[in-house]
Amino acid sequence: MNDVKDVDVADNGFNAGIEAPTPSESEDRPKLSDEDLKRVEEYLQSPIHQVERRNFNPWYFSLLTIGSVTSLLGLAVLVVKMSGLEVE
Repeated sequence: MNDVKDVDVADNGFNAGIEAPTPSESEDRPKLSDEDLKRVEEYLQSPIHQVERRNFNPWYFSLLTIGSVTSLLGLAVLVVKMSGLEVE
């Protein structure tokens, strides 16, 4: 079946020092009117918000970052060599 476990977000270690709002705090917030809820739903149903996106791939991001830094370093070395400066 489904092996996904229910995980309490507060227990993942990323929210250290951040507490969830208490019920009294959430009661103090203004509720959205029916008109506002309709506008939010209409906004979320627009075609631009229906596009499926790929999952974030940290390996691609890492390779892109390393490639960019390496390219800029190579360009810097090339400029120094072309300028005739001696590098110790």
